[in-house]
Amino acid sequence: MSFSCAVFPRCSGCSFQKDVTSPKIWEKIVEVLGVSELICDDLTSWRSRAKLAVRGSVDKPLIGLFEEGSHTVVDLKHCPLHYPVMNEALEKIRRLMKIHKIEPYREKEHVGRLRYLQMVSDRKQIQLSLVWNGEFLEEKEKAFVKQLYNEGMFHSIWSNYHPKRSNTILGNLWELEVGKEDFFQEISGISFAFHPSCFAQAHLSLYEKMLEYIDSLIAEGRSLIDLYSGVGCIGLSLAKKAKKVTLVESSPHAKSSFEKSLEKLPESVKKKCLFLSNPVEEVDFSEGDLILVDPPRKGLSKECKKKIFVSQAKQLIYISCGPESFLRDYREILQEGWILQEFKGFLLFPGTDHVEIVASFSR
Repeated sequence: MSFSCAVFPRCSGCSFQKDVTSPKIWEKIVEVLGVSELICDDLTSWRSRAKLAVRGSVDKPLIGLFEEGSHTVVDLKHCPLHYPVMNEALEKIRRLMKIHKIEPYREKEHVGRLRYLQMVSDRKQIQLSLVWNGEFLEEKEKAFVKQLYNEGMFHSIWSNYHPKRSNTILGNLWELEVGKEDFFQEISGISFAFHPSCFAQAHLSLYEKMLEYIDSLIAEGRSLIDLYSGVGCIGLSLAKKAKKVTLVESSPHAKSSFEKSLEKLPESVKKKCLFLSNPVEEVDFSEGDLILVDPPRKGLSKECKKKIFVSQAKQLIYISCGPESFLRDYREILQEGWILQEFKGFLLFPGTDHVEIVASFSR
């Protein structure tokens, strides 16, 4: 399966190509699993969230992406993938960084202050997170944050403190500097709360189509175990037709975000849902007749697979963001007596060699 879409010329600071074709990894997936549909949606103005590196100097801050194979930042002046409000925000951040003399991070020397920034948008406003090389804000940084917020378009501004040498983007300590704590994005008719530390998909229009497909795979009245559930986007979108939904996620702020989302839903849905803040390896699967997994790129752990294989579940839905690990797990799932019923691919990052896979297995 392949397709092509004429979109736009290469943009400044972006490696997006003029033509989008099916990724090479999809050809490998089709070779192993068989022919299926690869679904694409918006190719411009689709990205609702972004993590960008901050480097350069006080007089010339650079905000953007690393060149491939390096830690050299390509300044992102305008990205046609971002929601337009996010590009406007970057212009304001650069301008105010210069005014307030905010020092970008220099990783070789492990000096400087602003390491990264994260933006999450609902197309109108932005939840902005600033990652600082330190454990508190200096006075000029407080003034920078205050003026950013007062100029509008920011729902809230958070500080994330990350004082250690590390290639990880985010540290563990979060602090709301200004604005409202609860940021909601509407997905498939449900308002989901997101703490800035919580994972969410960036291509929401296509993600909604993926949720529709997952819903079509599931019969009414199932007891659902949703592993690696995040804030509960998939589990809550299926709750109306499920008998019971148990969501499992160990990320520290996921449960509080889930509870804020659940509070907006009918009582009939609330009664069905249970959220467990445990590693998936510690959860009892015995009561679920449908297991849904959405693991990180490395795929399922050995312990998780063992528990799935000895469970009484009649159906397994595997959502994969790592095609290579999925193909490894796929072979083990078949060896344990499961049968692949159907699958589809979703091009959540058009222009890259990345495909999200949704596959449904039965005993």
